[in-house]
Formats: sequence, C-alpha cells, structure tokens
Amino acid sequence: DIVVIDSGSNIKNSVGLSVSCVNGVFEIHDGCRDNVGHGTAINYILTQNCTANIFNIGISIPEEEMNADVLIYCLDYYLNQLESKILLICCGLTEYSPKILSLEQKLKKIRDQGVVIIAASSNNDYITYPSSFDFVIGVEESKRIVGFGNDFELCIGGHTNVIMCETFRRIPWGTETRLIKGNSFACAYFATIFFNILKENRTVIDVLNSLKNLAKKTYTIIPAFSPQKNDITSHSKC
Repeated sequence: DIVVIDSGSNIKNSVGLSVSCVNGVFEIHDGCRDNVGHGTAINYILTQNCTANIFNIGISIPEEEMNADVLIYCLDYYLNQLESKILLICCGLTEYSPKILSLEQKLKKIRDQGVVIIAASSNNDYITYPSSFDFVIGVEESKRIVGFGNDFELCIGGHTNVIMCETFRRIPWGTETRLIKGNSFACAYFATIFFNILKENRTVIDVLNSLKNLAKKTYTIIPAFSPQKNDITSHSKC
C-alpha cells in the first residue's frame, strides 16, 4: 500500500531493502535495518495510525552524501520492482542541479501509474525536491495553525500543498522515546490521513474532496518567483 523512501526501519516485522553506495556504485541489500532512527520514527507513525502494508527502501548513505543520484536509483528500483498506492518520501534535496530534471521525470512515470506521491518539505523553508514538484503533494508543519496534530490546511499553488499543525510527537528513537517535531513526521502523519480516506473512496479525486472537507482552511496562492503549482486534484486515479 505504501512504499517509504527513508533510512529504513527497525520496527518489528518491517519489510524492505537497503541501498548503499561504494565508490560510486550502488548496491542493494536484503533487509531495511535503520542505522539512523529517522525511518523507524516514520514507520512508527504509519503503523500507529493506519493499517497499510509498508515496504521500505532504506538509504544507508551518510546525509552529507545524499544527492539526486541516490533518489533516482531508488526510484528506478521502484519502477522496475514495486507498486503501491502511495509513495512516501520523507527526505529531499534543497540544492538544485541538472539531475533534478531526471528526478522529476522518474517521479512523473510513477505518477502516471496512478501512484500518489507525498513528500516532506525542508524544515528550513528552502525549496525542496521532490516536494515542490507540481504533481507531488508537499507537506510541512506550521505553528501558525492553532489546533491539534491532525489539523491541517490545504494550499493550492506554491511549493507546499498541506500545512499541518506544528506538534511534538512522542516517538521511539533508538532505545529511548523522544518528543520530536518536523516536516517529515508531519508528512508521515498526513500520509496516514490520506490512506485512511483512500480506503473509503474510489478515486483520488474523491479523497481530495474529502480532505478539503476535513481541512481547517483551503486557499490558493500564486508564488512570486516560480511557476504556480497545479491543484493537487491533478491526481486522477489511484
């Protein structure tokens, strides 16, 4: 149901694989052991809030070495080996390069298969890829929204489509439990909202209409320095 691209998962019975890169050569390994903790936190949010079957593509690469080639390799694997209703990407790139165009093309192929792509925006308010692509549902959180952790606003246009209420979430991290917040965790939580509605609706259009009914507010903005992002209802099937 949901494929997650993150650092893997140590949640019991997690399913997936890991991707590493040695001297510029990518390798795939069985199992999705998480050596960071971030992906495990994402999986915890998913498993606690929905019943989706989850497959992890764990990225076993230092954060400073993360680049478009890594994501493109993961997306190639997805295109050749996997299928899902939702592709959840709780990581991203904030530095533009020509490879971003290739990343966009891969994701469009996935979108054209009827997959809903949900991605987290940067915590530093930078334009983030892939969350800022016009066919991706980009998610961030904001203290501007007063409410609870499941409250959100829908934004048509701009680089983000969903703004969740900024909330600290109690999540296992390694051997301890932490109170953490951030766009990637809000993104995972929104993915569970989307999935739970998707189970009860026939099309993504129906899901998005339901989301509009749930949202505290829905509005449209036109960015000053970038092309307007399409209405998220551009997703036509699931």
